[in-house]
Amino acid sequence: MGIAIAILLCLAACGSLLWMVPSQREKQLTSLRRLAMKHGLRVRLLDAGLMKNCFPWLRDHRGLALYELPKSLASSSRDSFPAWAIRLPLQPLSEFEEAANIRRQELIREHLERLPVSAEALLFHPAGVVLLWREQIGGRGVQQEAEIEPVITRLAEGLQELAEVLVKNKLLPVA
Repeated sequence: MGIAIAILLCLAACGSLLWMVPSQREKQLTSLRRLAMKHGLRVRLLDAGLMKNCFPWLRDHRGLALYELPKSLASSSRDSFPAWAIRLPLQPLSEFEEAANIRRQELIREHLERLPVSAEALLFHPAGVVLLWREQIGGRGVQQEAEIEPVITRLAEGLQELAEVLVKNKLLPVA
């Protein structure tokens, strides 16, 4: 009887320890986020409040992360503009939409190849550019450490280019 109790206690302790050890997917996401932070991106998980305010078309915020490039898009406080989001993949615009929106989408479309395929949206606000992403690479998730570096490098470069192009072409909405 004493041996059976000892075995059960050992199994319970081992099970508890294994439950606390991060899974392979969690380890890969941690290295993905750590590398993004090394490239100057801020990483946050999307919460319900932010989802309602910035991404009203989303139904569920779980599994989504925000990768933000902190770069001032407004040259001064008087140049500030309201935050605006673009849903990805880009939807075709009707001919009746304003010319600035059409030009913005054309410029953004040129830089989309640098963003991950599983990107959900882009958010532009005076303090930077944010990518809403399911943190998948190639639609099948992160498979190897070697896949992480090129994706994050392209992502950081793509967000940087988008910010510069929008500021240079003065295509940010007026407050």
